[in-house]
Amino acid sequence: MGDITLAGYGIDWGKSLNNCIGDRNFHKKILDMFLEDQCFSKAKDAYMSDDRKELFARMHELKGISGNVALDDLYGATVPLVELLRVDNDKCDKAEIDRLFNACEEAYDRAREGVKLYIENNY
Repeated sequence: MGDITLAGYGIDWGKSLNNCIGDRNFHKKILDMFLEDQCFSKAKDAYMSDDRKELFARMHELKGISGNVALDDLYGATVPLVELLRVDNDKCDKAEIDRLFNACEEAYDRAREGVKLYIENNY
């Protein structure tokens, strides 16, 4: 299975593997770590409790993870939320946080689905 089949998941598979120096075993290990990671779960808990400082920290972490593994849509969804929360998270508009978090959640779910399919068909 290749990029064309999995293009709808917002992941650049060639770049993702290249970021792992072309090492397929390392690539699979990194993808498995993404699936097991609790960063988004912790971000969601912070979002639900309106803990904006923790939400910023977890979304910033997720931004880094998604960028390193070329989960491009997820990365693109996290950037605006991180930047909004970076400025002064106590004064951020709740409706804007809601909108951006929901976009992150959709991109996260799609990325997880794509990663699972990629692993099933390539490893």
